[in-house]
Amino acid sequence: MADETIAALIAHVPDLDADGTLTGPTPAEAYPIFDGCLAQGATGITTLIDRLKAVDNGEDYRERYVLHGLAVRLRDPGFEAQRALFNGVLAAEASGARNPAIRGFLVRQLQVCGTRTEIPALTRLLADADLCEYAAQAILAIGDGAGDAFRSAFGRIPKTLRLTIVQGLVMRQESASARALRQAARDADADVRLIALLGLARIADRTAIDLLLENAGTEGNNRTIATNACLEMAENLIAAKNAPDALRIYRHLYQTR
Repeated sequence: MADETIAALIAHVPDLDADGTLTGPTPAEAYPIFDGCLAQGATGITTLIDRLKAVDNGEDYRERYVLHGLAVRLRDPGFEAQRALFNGVLAAEASGARNPAIRGFLVRQLQVCGTRTEIPALTRLLADADLCEYAAQAILAIGDGAGDAFRSAFGRIPKTLRLTIVQGLVMRQESASARALRQAARDADADVRLIALLGLARIADRTAIDLLLENAGTEGNNRTIATNACLEMAENLIAAKNAPDALRIYRHLYQTR
């Protein structure tokens, strides 16, 4: 019954244009579709998800349009209860056994309308190779609790995914991440190591000065990146009223160049 109701509602989404793109309905036309789907409760949202295709070849553009439209619409004030319901279904389905492509689409909707409530589910998805990047972007978009999410994931995710987690820590620029960033700055992977150095510079972690200077003494392109991190560290130390440590960095670079 829910499937028939949802099918009738999404049939009001216009046909594709001649070039294969969608000129969406006006808000006055779209909102009744969204409201009708929401009136079906969690079953309506699940039914929309059931109708998604693993391959985004355009066959399910109406379902995708409605799900994304709901994600945007429910951010508005006055939809708190509906947003919680919608997000709860998306988080549960993204954490389930559906095709990874469909789960990825659901996580991308949480990037639009997710809240701190969905952070635990998204944090678990950071360990999923198919969904790690999407989950990280959603966590960063939510913001509240993001640093804790990346720090809790850092020690338990596969090493192949560590760069994404370290990038998340750097984006948050939280002093609480200093320990994880210092560990990452010793990683065997050069990309992980260098982005961690930048993160340490941005939070002006003075205990990492020797680590930055050590990396600035390497050869090749890594030397340039590490040196830039040293300079940024010095600037941030000055801003933090720590001129002696900044001077130490400047003197070292001057004497070794």
